[in-house]
Amino acid sequence: MNSASHRRPWAYAVTTAGALVLTVFAYIELRSARAAASAAVANHVVCEQLAGEITKLAGKPSHVTFEAASATDVARRIEAAAQFAQLPPRCVVRIEPQPARRVGETAYKEQATRVELRDVSLKQLIEFLHHLHSGESVFNAKSLRLAAAPQSNTIAPNGTASASTETWLVELTLTYLIYAPKNPPRGNSK
Repeated sequence: MNSASHRRPWAYAVTTAGALVLTVFAYIELRSARAAASAAVANHVVCEQLAGEITKLAGKPSHVTFEAASATDVARRIEAAAQFAQLPPRCVVRIEPQPARRVGETAYKEQATRVELRDVSLKQLIEFLHHLHSGESVFNAKSLRLAAAPQSNTIAPNGTASASTETWLVELTLTYLIYAPKNPPRGNSK
């Protein structure tokens, strides 16, 4: 009996120490979970604010100018994009600016320019459009029509005939937006 009663205080001490270790561990986990919950609440508030801003800006265009570019400036930008895409000058067949049209009941007008290209590879077309949509020349391709160009055979340096790169006839309409309210604000007249 002496031996059994002698073991009980150790069993209680081990059980008490185990319970104390588990309590400390649970407290540390609880603090960590509270910190994570607080951070999640703060992130949620930021996300709600950003979602509100996105909703507010969704109806507004991302790139707008305040005045229409001249036909010469538009042609210069299109020719620069063609040069960037390594299109020979003969490939740009037509650059035809259209009259600006109001976009619904908004304060914006859409300026369109029809462009016709010939003997253009898809790689060149993508580089051409990418250049027009970046930098100072922010055009959007509103419509794009591809037609297969007649294929011709070229003579390789070794004297054999080989099919040339697949090329396309391209008709596209490029647009950009102009901020032009229907009733522009008047200056202060006293």
